[in-house]
Amino acid sequence: MRGIKAIVIVGLAAQLLMMLAVGQSTAARFTDDTRAAANAFSAKTMQTPALTATTSGATVILDWTNPDAPAGANASFIVQRASGDCSAPGEFTALPGSPFTATTLTATDAPAAGGVYCYSVQTALYSWRSPTATAAATLQQSGVPAFRLRSGTPGVCFAGASLRVAAGDGNVVIRRDSDALFAAPAAEGAARVAAGDHVATLSFPGISSSRNVSYTVQLGTCRNGVFTSLASASDGFRLDGSGATRVLTLRVSNEVALPSGTYLAVRIINERSQNLRLNGPQGESTLQAPAGASY
Repeated sequence: MRGIKAIVIVGLAAQLLMMLAVGQSTAARFTDDTRAAANAFSAKTMQTPALTATTSGATVILDWTNPDAPAGANASFIVQRASGDCSAPGEFTALPGSPFTATTLTATDAPAAGGVYCYSVQTALYSWRSPTATAAATLQQSGVPAFRLRSGTPGVCFAGASLRVAAGDGNVVIRRDSDALFAAPAAEGAARVAAGDHVATLSFPGISSSRNVSYTVQLGTCRNGVFTSLASASDGFRLDGSGATRVLTLRVSNEVALPSGTYLAVRIINERSQNLRLNGPQGESTLQAPAGASY
């Protein structure tokens, strides 16, 4: 029995030594590390678009660049607007149509009121965003689509020898081969003359003996007794006892600001040898701003 026990003990000891040997052989120890060049990672920042904001009448025109040239359904531009200058803007809200497709590099906006607005644009690609570009635009918009143009009140345009300001509380008479100025008083709050087609409506009372009428209407600005024409239109018709209402279109090429002391004005030139009479209080006529614009 002792021999058998000895054999068993020796066998167990041999198995234990084998287990210890196997345990040691499966252990691993890292003494160094390396990276394959093909798996190296480098970071890239998306470039900032360049944004410009220009005004045309009551519309802001936005143009931007695509410096990274991302394309496809997952690339777009996020365009937003906030009230106030870009140095301290209010809360930004997305423009209608934003985000715009990657091939769109321009958009227009028509705020409901005049003032200063800050616009921003970002390139978007999947969940990535570029730094934000901003640009400000100022809309000189009073919100008045039409003006009543009457004969000049005292002091308006500081009429001089070269500028005849119409006067009178009843019908205004423009002498033969002469002219008269009709200005919008400063109280009307005109801030600009928008580019586009302005529509002037004039009313002429009837006369006892019909005759031909010829005249020219000039739309422009008046300052310190000097009238500067921006657009003109001529008209001719036969006036009789029933009177007439005439509508003329005056196209202004470029928007013009009206700083303090500068007035929106219409000059009417009588080109016939008979007097020309305008109907209504102070020869009142109406000037309508281009579609979508205001004074």
